[in-house]
Amino acid sequence: MTPPPPRTRLKLGPLRAVTTLRALILLTLAGLILWTALSWGRRGAPQADITMSPAEPAPEGPVLDQSDKFSASGTREGRPAFDLAAQTVTGFEGDKKRLESVNLTVHEVEGGSVQVTSQEGQFDPGARRAQLSKDVAIRTPDGLSLETGNLFYDSDRDMIYTGDPLRFELGQVRGTGQGMNYLVDERRIKIASKVDLTIAVNDGGPPARIRAGSLVASLADNSAVFTENAVLERGADRLTGNYLRLVLDEKREQVREIRSFGDVVVTLGPDAEGKSSEMRADSLVLAVGPDNALKTAEASGGCRVVSGPYTTNSRTAFFDRTADRLQLRGDPVVLTDTDRVTAQEIDLRPAKQTLEARGDVRSVSMRQSSNVPGFAAVGAVSFQAARLLAEQTEKRATYDGGARAWQEGQSLQADTIIVDQGAQQIRAAGNVMSRFTEKPSPRDPAGRPVATSVTARRLTVDDASGKARYEEDARLVRPDATLTGSTITLETRATGKRRELQRVLANGSVSARHAGAFATASAAEYLPDRQTLELTDENGLAEVVDSATGRSMKGRSLTYDLAGDRVLTEAAAGARTWITMTPQGGTKPVEPPPSRH
Repeated sequence: MTPPPPRTRLKLGPLRAVTTLRALILLTLAGLILWTALSWGRRGAPQADITMSPAEPAPEGPVLDQSDKFSASGTREGRPAFDLAAQTVTGFEGDKKRLESVNLTVHEVEGGSVQVTSQEGQFDPGARRAQLSKDVAIRTPDGLSLETGNLFYDSDRDMIYTGDPLRFELGQVRGTGQGMNYLVDERRIKIASKVDLTIAVNDGGPPARIRAGSLVASLADNSAVFTENAVLERGADRLTGNYLRLVLDEKREQVREIRSFGDVVVTLGPDAEGKSSEMRADSLVLAVGPDNALKTAEASGGCRVVSGPYTTNSRTAFFDRTADRLQLRGDPVVLTDTDRVTAQEIDLRPAKQTLEARGDVRSVSMRQSSNVPGFAAVGAVSFQAARLLAEQTEKRATYDGGARAWQEGQSLQADTIIVDQGAQQIRAAGNVMSRFTEKPSPRDPAGRPVATSVTARRLTVDDASGKARYEEDARLVRPDATLTGSTITLETRATGKRRELQRVLANGSVSARHAGAFATASAAEYLPDRQTLELTDENGLAEVVDSATGRSMKGRSLTYDLAGDRVLTEAAAGARTWITMTPQGGTKPVEPPPSRH
């Protein structure tokens, strides 16, 4: 008869839905180092597009001259553009030069220069274009080194490009790719295919790695874009997407934003408990603060997070580190190995380890077992409310606003229901009403179950003692009887699929009605198995009145046999005798029920 409390086994834990962002934070250093590696070149007006178009060398004509030394230079808008030197040169008809031991210097707008060397090369003074081949090496002022088989420099277009495989290195970054365009005026570099970067990280952990079909880095807007199945990973942590964009600050020293679009998947390796985590979405945007810490994270489109026993589904998810809040919007669902929670809005607070749900909150057990105080151990438990606050640290869940919980014929509703797993209690306040079904009475030949409801202003259910205490205007109603008092306490016993009612205690201005009888006392005890109601009053004012005949019985202790419709009273000499409430005119003796007296 204990009222069913709402479920509280949410097991919020550390709420690792948020920790799926850890892989991205650990790898922001990759974008920082990569940007430095690609930041050499001049500034100028941007062009509309980057193309890969390796130049074909002009046909060689007859040899016109040879010499041991060669040098050439060019300018643009009154400033130096390039200097070219070689140890030997062979001139051909058409003003084309074949070079050996080549040194090419490309001047930057800000005064720096890029040094390019190769074993061989060709130079066309008329077209102001050079081709370098065999062991081509590039060195930049910031320490970048790059090696490839062939390299072209076009002074008029201010572009360096190659279609060959290349290797590059800068500090802790090493990478390879296939084909490169660098537009000096546009301040943009593109690696056309097979991009593969490895970044050593100074924290004792494994290196980070970025792989993609192509890479475009722009100095103009401080960004680097990886496309065509970009993969960013470190150890067992991994991010994949069709598009990955890193944005750095003006000094290009720190990552400020990471964007990924198209089938984004973030996977975290096993934690200390051996559990992995995964996040999926159509897009993901991360904002990073000056301290390299995550500020905000926003995922949208089919958001799904799986972390250990927890799974969340929503259309969007937004994390604000300052507010310590992960907002799930768009039909959000939180699943655990035991529960399913839905609402119009769900907020998770990782630091506080709380869950807040608002608007048509509903929950249902995911298995046919229960560990909820006051409920049977077998059978799913469901509840609903306008709002829910689940606090992991306190092991407490508060349902507010038309709260209701039920399990196989048992239900509880109130303005507010608090489930306290730490104390193994349920507390309800405001318009409390519980309904439950008792097992059939052994005296009922039809074997019909008995439906009972209890109302009060407050309720406390203690699972350890098996007691449910209703306070303030408590009222118990059965099909054939009612019982009221200042407090009513129900004692129950767990019996597998249900909790069976053992005893009902009422105190304070007790009144009861059964069939055609009315009873009053200062206290009362109801025993369902015996179908007896014992009324007590220290002042001898316990009373049972038969409304049909007006017959009245009083005393300090009266035992009312509800099934037999009779009362056990004390005679003047202290003896006890049964009195039938409404005699039917027969002389057949009535067998008294079992009694403790």
